[in-house]
Amino acid sequence: MPVSQIIDYFNDQMRVAPMRFLPEGPIRLRYGAVDGYFGPLRLTSVFQPLVAIASSGHLVVGHQAYVRALGANHAALPAPEVFASAREAAAIVYLDRLCRTVHMLNFLRQANEDDCLFLHVHARHILAVPHDHGEYFEGLLHRCGLTPERIVIQVGPPSMGNADERRRTQAALRNYRRRGYRLAMDVISGVHRENILEHVSELQPDYVRLDRTCPAIGDNQVALARAMTLFALLHESGAQVIVHRLETTAQVRAATEYGVELAAGDHFGRPSPDLSNGIPVPVDGSRRFGRKAAGKGPVRESDGCLRYA
Repeated sequence: MPVSQIIDYFNDQMRVAPMRFLPEGPIRLRYGAVDGYFGPLRLTSVFQPLVAIASSGHLVVGHQAYVRALGANHAALPAPEVFASAREAAAIVYLDRLCRTVHMLNFLRQANEDDCLFLHVHARHILAVPHDHGEYFEGLLHRCGLTPERIVIQVGPPSMGNADERRRTQAALRNYRRRGYRLAMDVISGVHRENILEHVSELQPDYVRLDRTCPAIGDNQVALARAMTLFALLHESGAQVIVHRLETTAQVRAATEYGVELAAGDHFGRPSPDLSNGIPVPVDGSRRFGRKAAGKGPVRESDGCLRYA
């Protein structure tokens, strides 16, 4: 089905429950790319390659979607502010689905048949939807000819001290997994190793995504030993480790020494609206690598690339 017809379908679906932040035609095709509109904001997609650094040639095995948000006078708006503007539960559910729909359509128009996509699901969306997580999005996927097996749902861990939030997050992820999605868990810097392992035990993600500052990539031998211990424990859990925000050759070399298999960062290519490479990853999770990653190049602040999806 042509992208224009899919956009018409999505816009019809989103008119079912009119909301004050929902403009006429919230998804639009503009200069060959798909944009979403949330109040005064224009949302579109950039993609960054996920690279198998253990392979010769650093081959691309997936793409992470990020949202680019532009407000008045085309000024970039930080992603946390975009989501903070959705104060009501209905608004955050709509905004989160809108971002993922825009990413999916921009991915669909240029991806190969076996390509896979990493999509972030906001924590407030998970808590605002009472049950059947993934059902709505699965319907959109099928309309596009995609399957959940080609999507990796990426979430942040719940608050350690909030038992209800942890229980509801676990239930939501079980729903996603039951529908065939793979799962990735984000870990920010400063999280204690024991907490990381506890979250992994509870959520059982297929991937654990670490910021390079979390294991202190390339700092010193003490950091190396600690990181290698953490990575070994994560591998024992059955999760693959992804380290992102790698910017230098030294950081990539250190990550490789740690035994990290998958990585992302400006060293391998800046986030871009265009997929520069194929992403052949089989749906059974076994690894089959694609083409070489794009050349490195740092993201400038003026690019307005907002690291959130």
